[in-house]
Amino acid sequence: MIATNSYADVGIKVLALPYRILQPAHPDPSRARSVAYQGRLGMCFAGSAVNSLMIKESVAAVLQDLQYAPGHTDVSMKGICEFIFKAYKLISIEICKTAVGPKGIASFIVCGQCPSTGLLRAFKFSTNSNNVHSLDEVLVASKHEFLGSGSKHVNPKATLVRNKDYLSVLRDIINDESIESVGGNIQYGTLHNNDFTVYGIMELKDGVHHWRGALDMNSDYFMSGHSDLISGISYIDPFDTFGKSGAV
Repeated sequence: MIATNSYADVGIKVLALPYRILQPAHPDPSRARSVAYQGRLGMCFAGSAVNSLMIKESVAAVLQDLQYAPGHTDVSMKGICEFIFKAYKLISIEICKTAVGPKGIASFIVCGQCPSTGLLRAFKFSTNSNNVHSLDEVLVASKHEFLGSGSKHVNPKATLVRNKDYLSVLRDIINDESIESVGGNIQYGTLHNNDFTVYGIMELKDGVHHWRGALDMNSDYFMSGHSDLISGISYIDPFDTFGKSGAV
Protein backbone atom coordinates (compact mmCIF):
# COMPACT_ATOMS: atom_id res chain seq x y z
CA MET A 1 0.00 0.00 0.00
CA ILE A 2 1.44 3.38 -0.95
CA ALA A 3 -1.16 5.82 0.41
CA THR A 4 -4.52 5.84 2.15
CA ASN A 5 -6.94 3.77 0.04
CA SER A 6 -4.39 3.70 -2.79
CA TYR A 7 -2.78 0.52 -4.12
CA ALA A 8 -0.26 -0.20 -6.88
CA ASP A 9 0.41 -3.85 -7.67
CA VAL A 10 3.74 -3.28 -9.42
CA GLY A 11 6.38 -4.11 -6.81
CA ILE A 12 8.72 -7.09 -6.77
CA LYS A 13 7.71 -8.92 -3.59
CA VAL A 14 9.70 -12.17 -4.01
CA LEU A 15 13.43 -12.02 -4.64
CA ALA A 16 16.76 -13.74 -4.14
CA LEU A 17 19.10 -12.13 -1.65
CA PRO A 18 22.81 -13.01 -2.12
CA TYR A 19 24.99 -13.00 0.97
CA ARG A 20 28.70 -13.48 1.56
CA ILE A 21 30.52 -13.94 4.88
CA LEU A 22 34.25 -13.27 4.74
CA GLN A 23 37.04 -14.70 6.82
CA PRO A 24 38.75 -12.27 9.21
CA ALA A 25 41.06 -9.78 7.51
CA HIS A 26 44.61 -10.98 6.93
CA PRO A 27 47.42 -8.96 8.56
CA ASP A 28 48.85 -8.44 5.07
CA PRO A 29 46.41 -6.01 3.38
CA SER A 30 47.60 -7.13 -0.04
CA ARG A 31 46.20 -10.62 0.52
CA ALA A 32 42.75 -11.31 -0.93
CA ARG A 33 39.94 -11.93 1.53
CA SER A 34 38.71 -15.52 1.74
CA VAL A 35 34.99 -16.33 1.64
CA ALA A 36 33.82 -18.56 4.47
CA TYR A 37 30.11 -18.83 3.55
CA GLN A 38 27.97 -17.63 0.68
CA GLY A 39 24.63 -18.35 -0.93
CA ARG A 40 21.30 -16.84 -1.92
CA LEU A 41 18.51 -16.38 0.58
CA GLY A 42 14.84 -16.10 -0.33
CA MET A 43 12.90 -12.99 0.64
CA CYS A 44 9.18 -12.16 0.36
CA PHE A 45 7.45 -8.93 1.39
CA ALA A 46 4.03 -7.63 2.36
CA GLY A 47 2.91 -4.16 3.38
CA SER A 48 4.33 -0.72 2.67
CA ALA A 49 5.94 -0.37 -0.74
CA VAL A 50 8.14 2.47 0.52
CA ASN A 51 9.39 0.56 3.55
CA SER A 52 9.88 -2.64 1.54
CA LEU A 53 11.97 -0.84 -1.06
CA MET A 54 14.18 0.80 1.55
CA ILE A 55 14.71 -2.48 3.39
CA LYS A 56 15.45 -4.44 0.22
CA GLU A 57 18.03 -1.91 -0.99
CA SER A 58 19.77 -1.58 2.36
CA VAL A 59 19.84 -5.28 3.24
CA ALA A 60 21.01 -6.32 -0.24
CA ALA A 61 23.94 -3.91 0.02
CA VAL A 62 25.20 -4.89 3.47
CA LEU A 63 24.84 -8.67 3.05
CA GLN A 64 27.43 -8.71 0.26
CA ASP A 65 30.39 -8.24 2.61
CA LEU A 66 29.82 -9.56 6.11
CA GLN A 67 32.69 -10.73 8.31
CA TYR A 68 32.87 -13.16 11.20
CA ALA A 69 35.22 -13.96 14.07
CA PRO A 70 35.85 -17.72 14.44
CA GLY A 71 34.68 -19.03 17.80
CA HIS A 72 32.67 -15.90 18.59
CA THR A 73 30.27 -15.01 15.77
CA ASP A 74 26.94 -16.78 15.25
CA VAL A 75 27.06 -17.75 11.56
CA SER A 76 23.77 -19.64 11.67
CA MET A 77 20.66 -18.63 9.75
CA LYS A 78 19.43 -17.04 12.96
CA GLY A 79 22.64 -15.03 13.22
CA ILE A 80 22.22 -13.70 9.68
CA CYS A 81 18.60 -12.77 10.37
CA GLU A 82 19.54 -11.05 13.63
CA PHE A 83 21.86 -8.86 11.57
CA ILE A 84 19.09 -8.11 9.05
CA PHE A 85 16.71 -7.40 11.96
CA LYS A 86 18.91 -4.52 13.14
CA ALA A 87 18.62 -2.84 9.73
CA TYR A 88 14.90 -3.61 9.56
CA LYS A 89 14.16 -1.95 12.91
CA LEU A 90 16.18 1.15 12.12
CA ILE A 91 14.59 1.69 8.70
CA SER A 92 11.04 0.92 9.88
CA ILE A 93 11.30 3.36 12.78
CA GLU A 94 12.46 6.16 10.48
CA ILE A 95 9.80 5.44 7.84
CA CYS A 96 7.03 5.38 10.43
CA LYS A 97 8.11 8.82 11.69
CA THR A 98 7.21 10.34 8.32
CA ALA A 99 3.85 11.26 6.82
CA VAL A 100 3.47 7.63 5.72
CA GLY A 101 3.00 6.88 9.42
CA PRO A 102 1.03 3.72 10.25
CA LYS A 103 0.82 2.91 6.54
CA GLY A 104 4.60 2.52 6.46
CA ILE A 105 4.62 -0.90 8.09
CA ALA A 106 6.23 -3.72 6.11
CA SER A 107 6.70 -7.36 7.09
CA PHE A 108 8.74 -10.02 5.36
CA ILE A 109 10.12 -13.55 5.56
CA VAL A 110 13.71 -14.59 4.91
CA CYS A 111 14.54 -18.25 4.29
CA GLY A 112 17.72 -20.11 3.45
CA GLN A 113 20.06 -22.95 4.24
CA CYS A 114 21.69 -22.47 7.63
CA PRO A 115 25.49 -22.17 7.18
CA SER A 116 26.20 -23.87 10.50
CA THR A 117 23.75 -26.80 10.34
CA GLY A 118 22.79 -27.17 6.67
CA LEU A 119 19.10 -27.12 7.61
CA LEU A 120 16.53 -24.99 5.77
CA ARG A 121 15.17 -22.31 8.11
CA ALA A 122 12.83 -19.32 7.76
CA PHE A 123 12.36 -16.19 9.90
CA LYS A 124 9.54 -13.66 9.92
CA PHE A 125 10.16 -9.95 10.50
CA SER A 126 7.07 -8.01 11.55
CA THR A 127 5.91 -4.73 13.10
CA ASN A 128 2.67 -4.08 14.98
CA SER A 129 0.55 -0.93 15.04
CA ASN A 130 2.59 0.38 18.00
CA ASN A 131 5.78 0.20 15.91
CA VAL A 132 7.11 -2.71 17.98
CA HIS A 133 9.27 -5.07 15.93
CA SER A 134 9.67 -8.81 16.27
CA LEU A 135 11.75 -11.59 14.75
CA ASP A 136 10.37 -15.13 14.91
CA GLU A 137 11.37 -18.42 13.34
CA VAL A 138 8.51 -19.90 11.30
CA LEU A 139 7.75 -23.17 9.50
CA VAL A 140 8.87 -25.12 12.55
CA ALA A 141 5.57 -26.54 13.81
CA SER A 142 3.52 -25.61 10.73
CA LYS A 143 4.01 -26.35 7.03
CA HIS A 144 2.97 -22.88 5.94
CA GLU A 145 3.09 -19.23 6.93
CA PHE A 146 0.82 -16.60 5.35
CA LEU A 147 1.97 -13.00 5.30
CA GLY A 148 0.19 -9.70 4.68
CA SER A 149 -3.35 -8.36 4.73
CA GLY A 150 -4.67 -11.21 2.57
CA SER A 151 -3.66 -13.83 5.13
CA LYS A 152 -6.85 -13.36 7.15
CA HIS A 153 -8.88 -14.45 4.12
CA VAL A 154 -7.26 -17.90 3.97
CA ASN A 155 -9.47 -20.70 5.29
CA PRO A 156 -7.58 -22.04 8.34
CA LYS A 157 -9.18 -25.46 7.86
CA ALA A 158 -8.09 -25.78 4.23
CA THR A 159 -5.94 -28.82 3.46
CA LEU A 160 -2.92 -27.54 1.55
CA VAL A 161 -0.33 -30.03 0.36
CA ARG A 162 1.03 -29.25 -3.09
CA ASN A 163 2.45 -26.06 -4.58
CA LYS A 164 -0.68 -25.82 -6.69
CA ASP A 165 -2.85 -25.74 -3.56
CA TYR A 166 -1.03 -22.70 -2.20
CA LEU A 167 -0.96 -20.92 -5.54
CA SER A 168 -4.68 -21.55 -6.02
CA VAL A 169 -5.42 -19.91 -2.66
CA LEU A 170 -3.29 -16.93 -3.64
CA ARG A 171 -4.98 -16.66 -7.05
CA ASP A 172 -8.45 -16.71 -5.49
CA ILE A 173 -7.55 -13.88 -3.11
CA ILE A 174 -5.98 -11.84 -5.93
CA ASN A 175 -9.11 -12.30 -8.06
CA ASP A 176 -11.45 -11.34 -5.20
CA GLU A 177 -12.29 -7.70 -5.94
CA SER A 178 -13.52 -7.17 -2.39
CA ILE A 179 -9.91 -7.58 -1.15
CA GLU A 180 -8.40 -4.36 -2.48
CA SER A 181 -5.01 -4.70 -0.82
CA VAL A 182 -4.05 -7.88 -2.70
CA GLY A 183 -3.58 -7.87 -6.46
CA GLY A 184 -1.18 -8.18 -9.35
CA ASN A 185 0.47 -11.33 -10.66
CA ILE A 186 1.64 -14.27 -8.60
CA GLN A 187 5.33 -14.20 -7.72
CA TYR A 188 7.12 -17.46 -7.03
CA GLY A 189 10.46 -18.80 -5.87
CA THR A 190 11.96 -22.07 -4.63
CA LEU A 191 14.75 -22.85 -2.21
CA HIS A 192 17.07 -25.75 -3.05
CA ASN A 193 20.12 -26.34 -0.89
CA ASN A 194 21.93 -23.00 -0.65
CA ASP A 195 20.27 -21.25 -3.56
CA PHE A 196 16.95 -19.43 -3.87
CA THR A 197 15.65 -19.25 -7.45
CA VAL A 198 12.91 -16.88 -8.58
CA TYR A 199 10.60 -17.94 -11.42
CA GLY A 200 8.26 -15.92 -13.57
CA ILE A 201 4.67 -16.95 -14.21
CA MET A 202 3.51 -17.97 -17.70
CA GLU A 203 -0.08 -17.14 -18.57
CA LEU A 204 -1.94 -18.31 -21.69
CA LYS A 205 -4.59 -15.63 -22.15
CA ASP A 206 -4.95 -13.66 -25.36
CA GLY A 207 -1.44 -14.76 -26.23
CA VAL A 208 1.52 -15.96 -24.19
CA HIS A 209 2.53 -13.76 -21.26
CA HIS A 210 5.68 -14.15 -19.18
CA TRP A 211 5.06 -12.23 -15.97
CA ARG A 212 7.74 -11.07 -13.56
CA GLY A 213 5.70 -8.94 -11.21
CA ALA A 214 3.92 -6.32 -13.33
CA LEU A 215 6.26 -6.79 -16.31
CA ASP A 216 5.25 -8.97 -19.25
CA MET A 217 8.70 -9.98 -20.49
CA ASN A 218 7.21 -11.64 -23.60
CA SER A 219 5.37 -8.52 -24.76
CA ASP A 220 6.24 -6.62 -27.93
CA TYR A 221 7.57 -3.86 -25.72
CA PHE A 222 10.47 -6.11 -24.64
CA MET A 223 10.69 -8.48 -27.63
CA SER A 224 10.41 -6.16 -30.64
CA GLY A 225 14.08 -5.18 -30.86
CA HIS A 226 16.21 -7.92 -32.47
CA SER A 227 19.43 -6.59 -30.91
CA ASP A 228 17.97 -5.96 -27.45
CA LEU A 229 18.72 -8.01 -24.36
CA ILE A 230 15.84 -10.17 -23.15
CA SER A 231 14.95 -11.70 -19.80
CA GLY A 232 16.60 -15.07 -19.19
CA ILE A 233 14.68 -16.22 -16.10
CA SER A 234 12.66 -19.44 -16.14
CA TYR A 235 8.87 -19.50 -15.99
CA ILE A 236 6.29 -21.86 -14.52
CA ASP A 237 2.76 -22.51 -15.69
CA PRO A 238 1.26 -23.40 -12.30
CA PHE A 239 -2.37 -24.06 -13.13
CA ASP A 240 -1.90 -26.00 -16.37
CA THR A 241 1.23 -27.93 -15.33
CA PHE A 242 1.37 -28.30 -11.54
CA GLY A 243 -0.62 -31.24 -10.22
CA LYS A 244 -0.71 -33.16 -13.53
CA SER A 245 1.03 -36.52 -13.97
CA GLY A 246 2.32 -36.38 -10.43
CA ALA A 247 3.87 -32.92 -10.81
CA VAL A 248 3.96 -30.66 -7.78
